[in-house]
Amino acid sequence: MGGMRISRTIVVVLLSGALAIALGAFVVFHGSSYDDVLHDTGASADDVIAVAGSPSGVARAGDGSVLLTFSIRDQEGGEEEKGAWRLMAPDGDVVRSGATRAFSTPHGFDDGFVVAAPDAEVPPTRIDLDGSTTSGGPTQPPAPVRPGDILVTDVGLLTFYRPSDGSVHELPPPGRHSRSDAFERVAIDEDGTIWGVTDRAERTARLVHSADGGRTWETDALTLPTAGAPGDLVTGHGVTLLSLVAGMSDGIVGATIVDGGEPRPFAPDGLRLRALDHTKTVVLPDGRLVLGEDDPHGSAGWFVATTQANSAFEPLDVPEKTSSITSSGGALYAVAGPDDAGELWQSLDGGATWTRVDVGGR
Repeated sequence: MGGMRISRTIVVVLLSGALAIALGAFVVFHGSSYDDVLHDTGASADDVIAVAGSPSGVARAGDGSVLLTFSIRDQEGGEEEKGAWRLMAPDGDVVRSGATRAFSTPHGFDDGFVVAAPDAEVPPTRIDLDGSTTSGGPTQPPAPVRPGDILVTDVGLLTFYRPSDGSVHELPPPGRHSRSDAFERVAIDEDGTIWGVTDRAERTARLVHSADGGRTWETDALTLPTAGAPGDLVTGHGVTLLSLVAGMSDGIVGATIVDGGEPRPFAPDGLRLRALDHTKTVVLPDGRLVLGEDDPHGSAGWFVATTQANSAFEPLDVPEKTSSITSSGGALYAVAGPDDAGELWQSLDGGATWTRVDVGGR
């Protein structure tokens, strides 16, 4: 393998069931008010938020402002759906609310946010700290990724958003490939390093990364479980995590860690990997991992690494009936409570203490 090695940590987790979905996506909705808002062409963003239950996404900006996204959809299998966002100031006041595509994903950066729709043909929307919005405009040709760039589409033709100038670019293709859709999975860390999975065969794949924005690439070979496929790829704060789905059963069946050398088994103390299902992993600002289960009933356990090497874990204290955890801007966010009225909680100390976030007007 040519080129200089990056001293980073890569964790490859082997799963055997469907992957966990986004924060709050387990929410189940009921009631005539919900249906009325869903089918009301004049429904406002505040109307959607009022009936949506838990937020479906959360992001934090550099000043502590928080952007929440909410989504509702036809629970009988129809195509009707609505989305909304709400911007909260650092002191908790509501700055502004607005409409967006349902199940859009918010991302935070130093001085604002960008919201990416699930449809790659819809340009992302920038939301500044005062609530003003700007469309990201048409996608431009591939350009080298820089620190701070944000991946906004990770399926098909991949694109990233550049907060410094508001532009949207196609992601540089990996290695010998000519198009960005050669990635089966991809992520960008805060340093602008691109991580991806390519060239999947029956039992093998390649884990690739580029530290110079996509100009040159390093490669590690992956061995997939029987009938396996790459799952989620998560990166940040010196750790890159790739989940591998194996077959149709439930629970983690194994794990591998790569930390600048050859892959080796990942078997941390204090964590029964095979006991987890619907696994979700987030990375703390100091590089430690939080692992647990996205569980609609809030009955699953969550675990946090006790060492920088992620070699040992202990139970993480979370709000009662926590159904999902995510991270953004150095904070942890948990949704907890009944499915149709989940509360949002925030931790700024790696889960040691939690504070409820009042989303306002609910």
